[in-house]
Amino acid sequence: MDSFRTAFFIISICLLSWSLIYICLHWIVIIYGKRKLHSKKELSNKLYESQGVSIIKPLYGYDRNLKENLETFFKLDYPKFELLLCVGEEKDGPSLPIISELRAKYPTVDVKVFQGGEDVGPNPKICNMMPGYKSSQYPLIWFSDSTIYTPPDNLTEMMSHIGNPKVAIVHQMPFVCDFEGFAGYLDKVYFGTQLSRIYLLSVLLKQNCLCGASLLMSKHSLGEAGGLQAFGDTLAEDNFLGRAMLERGWELSLSTKLALLNQGTKSAALYRARVTRWTRLRVAMLPFPSLLEPFSECFCISLLGALSAKFLGFSFLVFLISYVIIWFLSDMVLLKIVSNGTLGSLWLVFLAWLYRESTTYWCFLSGLVGREVTWGGKRYRLLLWGKAVRINDSIPETV
Repeated sequence: MDSFRTAFFIISICLLSWSLIYICLHWIVIIYGKRKLHSKKELSNKLYESQGVSIIKPLYGYDRNLKENLETFFKLDYPKFELLLCVGEEKDGPSLPIISELRAKYPTVDVKVFQGGEDVGPNPKICNMMPGYKSSQYPLIWFSDSTIYTPPDNLTEMMSHIGNPKVAIVHQMPFVCDFEGFAGYLDKVYFGTQLSRIYLLSVLLKQNCLCGASLLMSKHSLGEAGGLQAFGDTLAEDNFLGRAMLERGWELSLSTKLALLNQGTKSAALYRARVTRWTRLRVAMLPFPSLLEPFSECFCISLLGALSAKFLGFSFLVFLISYVIIWFLSDMVLLKIVSNGTLGSLWLVFLAWLYRESTTYWCFLSGLVGREVTWGGKRYRLLLWGKAVRINDSIPETV
């Protein structure tokens, strides 16, 4: 009996310590995020004069904010760039009138349009961008999704990191533009708390955490890794890009600017579907570490910590409530840092936070029980270690 009690005592100490360590990690991320995201860099005139950038944007169908987002790239204050707009299939025709309108409005911007793509694997984004990639004329390439809204000085700031010859990729942490309603706050809370906490901690620990929505990279370093086409057989090309660069001794640098996502349609259902899809991708890439994800979430850690506290003689309820409140307040501080001080309605922020924390376990379980995802209107089967095939493709019998 004493041996069981000793074992439970040790387990309780470990779980209680883990819950307290995670709060400390919160504040380490908060301090690091404040320093990292709000620092300023100067771009030298030498870089201005010598480094041109090819901006490749994959365009899929029509989004009601497409014109607003795309126009921000026509208004960049960087003096030497080209816009390579890659329109996927014929059904993506609705974006062509918008492109024509913007070209007429900004005639001095160097713009090229590519229709169709090149089949280099199941990844539709890579296939779509291949013609633009092959036609790019500058040594630096900025891959930017169609849903990105960018301020005029965004590229200028990202270029300031290229002065370090060891840097192969400059990446931006994803966040969202303000959007009215509960779904807008839900995205804001998700990207500004859970995702940004993991993202910033990964950067601090020099781990691969690339988000493919906005990546500025050296064409030379990408060529060393086999070129863009080498990443067409996975849906998580950003993760494999980062891994390939780190394996070759290159560095990844985080921009102080955010990749602002500005999608025209939002809902709680779309949010859950997106988080479930991302969970399935993570489980396919890293199946064993992904199983530990629930133990990094608020309600799971607070419950385990409270049970441990009770076993050690403390109040279960006091610990549970106090821990959740501290976690929530820490998240709000981080969200304020990431959003540059603007939270909006505190009531909606709280409801969105509560919804995200409550549904994360359902999204995780949904991600575990399936291997199929839908992306860009197409269905894919995920294979182990991050590879994928189209659902109508033949799947090797060994899988």
